[in-house]
Amino acid sequence: MFNRSILGCLMVTCLLGMQTNQLLAAPSTSKPSQATLKLNPMDFGATGDGKTDDSVAFNRMHEVMAQTTGPIHVHIPAGVYMVNPLKMPKIELSPGILRTKALIHLANDYSKVTCDGVIKVIKGLDYTKGMKNGHEWYWSGVLINRANYCTVDGLNFDGNGTGTYTGWIAKQPNLRWQGVSALGAPGDTNLYVGNRVINCTVISGGGQAIGMQYQKQAIIAHNVLQDSSGVGFSRSEDCQIVNNTSIRSHDAPYLANGRCNNILIANNISRGTTNGSGIDVVGCSNVVVRGNIIEDSAAWGLLIGFSAQQKNGCDRVLVEGNLFVNNCRSVDTPMNGEICIGRPWSPSPDPISHVTIMGNQFKLDGTHGPDKGSMISIAHNANHVIVQNNTAHGKLSPSDAIVTVWQPTSDLIIKGNTWMGDKEARVVLKAPIKKAFVIKDNINIAQTPGQADTNSASNAD
Repeated sequence: MFNRSILGCLMVTCLLGMQTNQLLAAPSTSKPSQATLKLNPMDFGATGDGKTDDSVAFNRMHEVMAQTTGPIHVHIPAGVYMVNPLKMPKIELSPGILRTKALIHLANDYSKVTCDGVIKVIKGLDYTKGMKNGHEWYWSGVLINRANYCTVDGLNFDGNGTGTYTGWIAKQPNLRWQGVSALGAPGDTNLYVGNRVINCTVISGGGQAIGMQYQKQAIIAHNVLQDSSGVGFSRSEDCQIVNNTSIRSHDAPYLANGRCNNILIANNISRGTTNGSGIDVVGCSNVVVRGNIIEDSAAWGLLIGFSAQQKNGCDRVLVEGNLFVNNCRSVDTPMNGEICIGRPWSPSPDPISHVTIMGNQFKLDGTHGPDKGSMISIAHNANHVIVQNNTAHGKLSPSDAIVTVWQPTSDLIIKGNTWMGDKEARVVLKAPIKKAFVIKDNINIAQTPGQADTNSASNAD
């Protein structure tokens, strides 16, 4: 069993490595057959003076865009463009879920938005008028809607403190201002190819700063996010989230959520989430999490788990070469830690399997909380996990451990890890491990005896 587990995990690692190279390749494109129409809002009466409401000018520009079948290049000149989402009609997609057409709507292949100015939501208006408590209103600076090979480059979007900068709140309306979104349509499950969101700055939005669904070979790269709710994909494949920086994100700043396949999350920085994890990989397959720096998240540095929205688990996830620093500081979760593998609260219908945590660094300050802390927590439905060649240093609280097994699991390998603290760290088993359990060649790390029946456990020299 042990040999089969090792071989299987090595195959997963090699497979994910090959997939990373494929993901890094630029999507293939061909030239559009029609000439590109160039527009900017000043041609339609926008002032960009930071005082005047320029919404009507953007609506006029949208009318021209809606009548165009070829590619469009919208350029936002220098200036501050004040806008009012109330001047764009809302539609109800489903009970309690509202959306408007975006400020800039890209519906034609090969279209582009570039930006030297700032789009800023007007403050002081009642944007919740007509909404009920618990309702959500989604609105985007730019919407890529059922189009391919579109680029949003350098958008500067400021929600100006008007969005709902929290998770969903049942007792009030929720305003979700997004910098860029890319969507399909109800009932449309086609994947749209080659879209890119790069070099953008999104501040103080109430929804995901950049949220993309039904995408293939899409890229979210080199963006700066502050006081928003992160970037990510759902129901997408062969996509990348790379080289982004997030400060004070509310929910996970980097997210692969629900039936994604072949996703690369690499070389991103997150500092100080106020509620969620640094990275969420939930309900996805074949995901590489590599070279990220994740600091001071309220919840875990990384959650690999079950997607509540899409109702499915995770498999084949490689976590390699990341730095995790003092995460899981303030959220009262059942199982704290830098990395949580599995569903923290209760079992899920689908397992989380074949996860490799390899070559990462952890800096800990002992603040994970009593009897909940661990560098890595293994929760409900997690199986076939390798924790290998990781290094941790700093301080563990008296109840902390390097690895804690909270719920029954199978095929767990803990090998070649190093704890550089001043006292021996522990591997704590609070639940049985079925099939293979190997703890081997670790430095300054010991299994705590008598915690649980480990069945076929072996603790090699």
